Amino acid sequence: MQGDGDRRFEVTELPGLVFAVHDGEELRADAYLPDGPGPFPGLLLLHGGAFTKGTRTSYAPWGRFLAGHGYVALSADYRLARPGRPTYPEAIWDVKAAVQFLRGSAATLRVDPDRIGVMGASAGGYLAAMVALTDSEPQLANPYPDEFAGLSAAVTVAVPMAGNFDLIARWKRDRVRRPATEQVVEIFLGGSPSSLRRRYYEASPLFHASEQNARGTRWLIAWGTHDEISPPEEHSMVLADELSLAGALVRLVPLVGAPHFWGLDADVDEPGSYGAQMGTRLLSFLRTWCRW
Repeated sequence: MQGDGDRRFEVTELPGLVFAVHDGEELRADAYLPDGPGPFPGLLLLHGGAFTKGTRTSYAPWGRFLAGHGYVALSADYRLARPGRPTYPEAIWDVKAAVQFLRGSAATLRVDPDRIGVMGASAGGYLAAMVALTDSEPQLANPYPDEFAGLSAAVTVAVPMAGNFDLIARWKRDRVRRPATEQVVEIFLGGSPSSLRRRYYEASPLFHASEQNARGTRWLIAWGTHDEISPPEEHSMVLADELSLAGALVRLVPLVGAPHFWGLDADVDEPGSYGAQMGTRLLSFLRTWCRW
């Protein structure tokens, strides 16, 4: 069963599900389920926050919106970085564990394990792209003995919004705009490009946008035209070009006038908001190009 036109589904919320315990830290997610037997397509939702802050609860409006239209949504936390405690690649391992949990919980969450995608904004958009492009990268596979560790963490659909896809470009911009104590990419990766240049490349989604990784995937890439933190000409537009060359299906959502944090401006259902514009495009993409 999939999204059924404009039908609205009743929504059940299951907050605070523990989907993994990594290095002693419980990782939790909130599930949003449409009524009915399913199985429904599923989307993992990943919050932003510059790798250092943010919470899964910020995606409650998107979770309710998606479930109301016939999609299972799972909004997941991941480990956040702080000075002296980088979380690359741990954060990627965490969100891959969330994909495995969503797939492994197919029966209880009424999700179709063959129709799972990932969606996120800013740092969450970065993580969504990394999940979608690194299934074949052994060094980025979830190494923890989770309950569903034996299942695939692959996704075929990715919806990154206002993402950071070239971490050297993001680092250069932050050097001008942020004080030394707020170099979030350095905090996330554990150093600057001068000392960790290979890591900056290997941690960037652009590095992984190969035919091997991208062919057959479907992407809806969104950005604000006035994004002052992740300018689309440095990130989203470049990734879209590389993905298209590699054989992915790519559709674009440039939101005219929107800043970086457009996703926080209003509820998804508020008419005229950037979120509402994105919601309309998202449903059209999932139904038309993904057949979900």
